[in-house]
Amino acid sequence: MGRKIGVIAVDFFPEIGGMENYAAQLVENFRDRGHDVHLFIKATGEPVPGVTAHKVLTKDLNHDLPQLIGHDMDVWLGINSSYSMLARHKPNVYVCAHGNDFLSPWVTYELPWLHQRGIWRLRPQIEKTIFRPVRRKHLPKVTGIFPNSEFTRDRFLKMFPELEPKVHVINPGVDPSFFQEHESAPNGTFSLMSVARLTNPRKNIGSVIKALAFLKNDYSFEYTVIGDGMMRPALEELVMESGLQGRVHIKGRVAFDELKQCYRSADLFVLVPYTTSVDVEGFGMVYLEANASGTPVLASRGNGSSSAVKEGVSGIFVDEPNVENCRRRLRQFFDGEVRFDRAAVVAHAEPFRWSRIADRFLEHMGVNGKI
Repeated sequence: MGRKIGVIAVDFFPEIGGMENYAAQLVENFRDRGHDVHLFIKATGEPVPGVTAHKVLTKDLNHDLPQLIGHDMDVWLGINSSYSMLARHKPNVYVCAHGNDFLSPWVTYELPWLHQRGIWRLRPQIEKTIFRPVRRKHLPKVTGIFPNSEFTRDRFLKMFPELEPKVHVINPGVDPSFFQEHESAPNGTFSLMSVARLTNPRKNIGSVIKALAFLKNDYSFEYTVIGDGMMRPALEELVMESGLQGRVHIKGRVAFDELKQCYRSADLFVLVPYTTSVDVEGFGMVYLEANASGTPVLASRGNGSSSAVKEGVSGIFVDEPNVENCRRRLRQFFDGEVRFDRAAVVAHAEPFRWSRIADRFLEHMGVNGKI
């Protein structure tokens, strides 16, 4: 048996999202290298075969830290940067930094008064005046910090510049299951797709739908949105108002095999999020999932996607993710003004295989690779 590695993953399956996939892939790769992996998750979390699961997390550090302190590990990895506070009590603690986990953290001390009506509207100021000083006190105790992109690193160091020597960028990886032969639709209709949680307007799906409304009479296309959340009814209403029913399909959550099929049959993957002071796209694993399937992407600048997308090779960008810029870029794609070599698209994703990314984590944490 290899080293004893504790992975703290408060966001984990069966919840669906980038951080959940990120944590699961690291856990599985650490396990496959022969290490004794202990996974700390919430009571609703799904265990991973061959990994010891501890269902003790709640997102409340008052509760979670004592639960973690009771275990001894050779090395700890917190998938959410808020768990850096464990370094007050344990050696060899490393944390990941994704963006929103430190800009507007959802793992904090659950102080009762924070739940009074209207208080959470002041969340950014509360974070700045209360939680950030607490983290500033304890973050220096961690052994290393792993931002998921250069963009995230720069945001993190703007808040905590003194921690630069401890910071090492490690981009997320792509599940090897997404490497598959591309199958373009034969009917001449452009196939577009997005994958996003429909809980946050930052994902900007509405702007894509509005842009397509301007193009509906000039081109044959279908647009599939995979994802669910509270914004879905409003987006479905927008589809109707835009006269795109039958051409834009908001499918909600789908089975993994159907997701893979959508990736390999799409002509273009589209995700053009915008950035705010407390809400960012730290990287964008979905861009690489599309690329692994031979599908190029349309992304937006000003976020972590610049680490995931190589312009002109694996995708293209809009400078500002507004309706007009999306319309212009989509028209260029439909007209063939931008073209991609599918072999080059797939080759771009190759270095991001999770097996290679996991090795980088182990190297930086001073843990030998495969046992």
